[in-house]
Amino acid sequence: MKRETVAEIWVFVMLVAVGVGMRVMSNSLELWNFAPVTAAALFAGYFLSRRSVAVAVPVLIMVVSNFWLLSYDDWRVAVAIYAAVALPVLCRGILRRRYSALAIGGCAAGSSLAFFAVSNIVFWYFYGALQTPAMGLWQSYVAAVPFYKYTLASDLVWSALFFGSYTMAARIGVVSAVHAEVKVPTGAGITPAAR
Repeated sequence: MKRETVAEIWVFVMLVAVGVGMRVMSNSLELWNFAPVTAAALFAGYFLSRRSVAVAVPVLIMVVSNFWLLSYDDWRVAVAIYAAVALPVLCRGILRRRYSALAIGGCAAGSSLAFFAVSNIVFWYFYGALQTPAMGLWQSYVAAVPFYKYTLASDLVWSALFFGSYTMAARIGVVSAVHAEVKVPTGAGITPAAR
């Protein structure tokens, strides 16, 4: 098996395992949404060569962790939420062209905001508007702000941990770039591996 394939399998498994474990733990500690789902999706999109495999990371985190957590009553809600957690993978082009703390932070914050917008409109429509017509969309967003602070903090912290660990490992030579098309951190002193 090629070295880059082994590295991708290892990264895939680790992202899913950490994502599931931390999502279950954060909910048990009542730190709602302080889980590395977005950060895992961002890093998978950046690191994994196939976009479809990268999308599978956040979706698997959600599916597997929902065995221990409350699942969604409506399949349409589940599909919308799973699509929203997969959105950060679309940042792969940005991160591969411009690997920087600003790009990573911007993608994490933007993904956090996108998830907040999508999840709240979906929950309002399927649970609020249909069951409590008097509750407006704006009220739904206001009610969700306490959860959003954890989401945003989590996305920024976990993205810093994933990308920062990768950058440090690359700089000290523990890992090297495994994909020629993926830009490595500037000044890391490493070259992309031969294909």
